[in-house]
This record gives sequence, structure tokens and C-alpha cells, in this order.
Amino acid sequence: MPPTTFFFAPPESFSGDQVSLPADEAHHASRVLRLKAGAEIEVVDGRGGWHRVLLTHSDGGRVEGEIRERRLGVGEPGFDLELAIGVLKNRSRLETAIEKAVEIGVNEITLLQSSAVAEVRVDLERCERLARAAMKQSLRSVVPRLHEPRSFADFIESKLNEPGVVCDASDTAIPLPKVIAQSGSYDHCLILVGPEGGFTADELGLADDSGFARASLGSRRLRTETAAIVACGLAALALDRTQRTPTESA
Repeated sequence: MPPTTFFFAPPESFSGDQVSLPADEAHHASRVLRLKAGAEIEVVDGRGGWHRVLLTHSDGGRVEGEIRERRLGVGEPGFDLELAIGVLKNRSRLETAIEKAVEIGVNEITLLQSSAVAEVRVDLERCERLARAAMKQSLRSVVPRLHEPRSFADFIESKLNEPGVVCDASDTAIPLPKVIAQSGSYDHCLILVGPEGGFTADELGLADDSGFARASLGSRRLRTETAAIVACGLAALALDRTQRTPTESA
């Protein structure tokens, strides 16, 4: 079924075998796509629930349907990929990073306020809307958790028992896929990407002391949003390959 018939409805929109699309999704279904009663659509609840729905009403901005099939975890990877990214002054660049990370398969995103960058206000509601749109675009069924900005030190302290990798452009950093292979962790990866100019020396030192590995993304200098996309893509590919059986195609 084409992506244009993929819709989102929060859990409270479901009642037994019935679902009512929220106003914006209903408008898209009835006014833009002009779907009528009898059409079938896919509806996800953002928490892993996927539903095949037969529309019973689609008129006047009200779209309702009957659930014909239910599944869990449709479109979700078999690994846990988390991104912590430095807040950017340029809103569109940060939003691009969030959108693409969701499409790649990230299931949790934390915004980091580095001491190297003045405090930046983030429209979290807008970012959450973009995350939902990216979930639908990539045919996922879970909206990644998106956390408001917090200090680097506070975040590191909360992750002492699950160290990950810090993207670093220094010559001593190890290529990210190799870091993941050496870690022996095949179902979880936490990636830290700094703001413009990268993390401060003190912040990198704090990450080192907490067991985080420094990972390289190659020899070229990348913007923050590009680094986030590349890092998430490399990590997702590395984690995905470790979960395949020997008979599966590489």
C-alpha cells in the first residue's frame, strides 16, 4: 500500500475496533486524498501499534474506520539507536537532523546544550510534529522519544551505565563501524554529536572518563546535521548486519 495511505492517530483515538483520525489527518484523508468510505488505510499509533483500517465514514472533516488487522512493531528495527545532538542556532538544520534520524531508525533523541554555544530556544512541539511526519514517511509505527535540551554534564551523568560513542574529528578517533564492532553490543548504540565547532575539551574529557569511545566519521569536516545523519546511518547499518543470520544477504 503506498505511503499516501499511511496515517497517524494517537492511542486515545482508538476505541475497541474503531478509530477516528485526528483533525489534521482527517483533513488530509478526506480533503486532500479524497478517500471515501470503503477505502482501506494503514494507521499507526506512534507506540508500535499498526492497524489496517476500513473507512466507514469520510466526509466533512470526520474520518472514522473499522480495524480489520492489528500488528506490533511494523517498520521498527531490531535494535535500539539513540542520538544526543548539540542544539543548533539554525532551526532548519536541527530539524533536518531530527527528521532524518527518525527515518533512519533512531528511537530516542536528546538535545544537548553545550557550554560552547549560547543557550538556544527550541520549539519542541514543532520538532515532535516533524518526528511524527518522518515516522509516517519511513513507514514506522513508533514516534521516537524527543527530550528537551539539557546540559552535556547532566546527560553524561545519566548515562554512566550505558556509555556510547562521541563523534570526534581528531586523528586518534576510531571509525564508527569499528567502534561498534569492538564494543560487542549488537542491539544498542548511543551516539553523541556536538554543536557547531564540536564539544569543548572539558566535555570530551568528561565523556572519556565516563567510558564513551571517540568515533570518527571520516576525514572530511561535516556540519552537525550531516554528522548526525552519517553517524546514525553507519550505526544502523552496523547494528543491522550483526543481527542477520549467515544465510541472509549482506
